[in-house]
Amino acid sequence: MVMICEKHKLAFFGLPKVASTTLKRTLYELDHGYPFDRAAHGGKSVHDLYSSRANMTPDRVDALSDYWRFTVVRDPAKRILSVYANRIFQHRDLMQGRLVRPRAWLTGLDLEPDPDTFVCQIERYRKNNTSIRHHTDPMVAFLGKDLSKLDAVYRFEDLDQLAQDLSARTGTEITFPRYQTNTAKHRKIGVEDLSDAAFAALMDFTEVDYQLLVHLYDRPVRSKTAAE
Repeated sequence: MVMICEKHKLAFFGLPKVASTTLKRTLYELDHGYPFDRAAHGGKSVHDLYSSRANMTPDRVDALSDYWRFTVVRDPAKRILSVYANRIFQHRDLMQGRLVRPRAWLTGLDLEPDPDTFVCQIERYRKNNTSIRHHTDPMVAFLGKDLSKLDAVYRFEDLDQLAQDLSARTGTEITFPRYQTNTAKHRKIGVEDLSDAAFAALMDFTEVDYQLLVHLYDRPVRSKTAAE
């Protein structure tokens, strides 16, 4: 569902691994006047209350014409590599048993994959783990193929501008803390760290999102040195 802030007439179309935790907590506080607290909601997370499945059909967006409708998007390749760093390396989702199918079906599938293995077999991981599937669903699955009816689309790199715009709209000074911080002791993973096969697989998987965001993000191009 879309997260609605009735007090300020805001409608946020959230995406997994694109600052959705930060934005949902911020809008919750704007709407209620106090910070989000899991204990007050029976231990539920902010995502349990406000799903990221936006279902942005044209009629749904039109029905929100009285709201300021916005979303935040992210470079598709960086988003998928962030899923690996955060959900597999840090949170170890593959080891938590959140499987779509019995664990025995995973025979031959590494539960602690390196980045190349994860990217090259991403469809198998998606089929067998609900968390991985949710976090790697293409952005187009949440937003649809037409962003023109939204009032604003922000890049992940432009969150400071979004904070300024929300501050102006709500009359409240807003800054964005980071609720999803990768504390794992390893360096960030970039496309330059992938093998040729993994890079090609990542480009194939993210193609639909690069088409959606063609005016916002360029497909990464690796240097010859990086490819080697």
